Amino acid sequence: MRRIAYARVSSGSQDLATQHALLTAEGIIDIRVEIGSGAKSDRAVFVSLVEEAITAAAAGEHIEVVVVRLDRWGRSLPDVISTLTRLQESGVRFRSLTEAGVTLDGSASSMLVIAVLSAAASYERTLMMNRVAEAKKAKGKSAIGGRARVLTSTMVARARAYIETEGMSVPAAAARVGVSGRTLNRYLAEVAA
Repeated sequence: MRRIAYARVSSGSQDLATQHALLTAEGIIDIRVEIGSGAKSDRAVFVSLVEEAITAAAAGEHIEVVVVRLDRWGRSLPDVISTLTRLQESGVRFRSLTEAGVTLDGSASSMLVIAVLSAAASYERTLMMNRVAEAKKAKGKSAIGGRARVLTSTMVARARAYIETEGMSVPAAAARVGVSGRTLNRYLAEVAA
């Protein structure tokens, strides 16, 4: 049986090392890696893996797709169920290393377990999105577009006046308005641009 693993993280700042270690410990060599949201079904590596597995199974090859956790496969319940149904109907096995008993083997009970776990992953993602939205709402305008600005335009103008009219150095002017010299330089560069 040929095994293909799928490992995914949502952003480049996250580490794939744990997933990779768990998959290689299972003896899996073919590990497909992707960076992107599990809520999207148009992930290039994901789509390619599904199509390759289905094509190989149609050619008579025994294929098993393996993930570390079901939420690595996807976070959208309809998409998870849809792709797993396609795999099952094509004769492709699917297995999760972490969730005990999550092996798509064609049985109704395996589809039920996967549906329940997929619903939990979808629910968890919705809760996370709601928490982020509530935090942004609580912070007001400062949450929109990232961090709140440290310096107001008035503070930048005051610091510029210290530098130009009083001959202060940038670090001295920055200290006077309550920021670091590096921060003031960044704001002065923005104004000049």
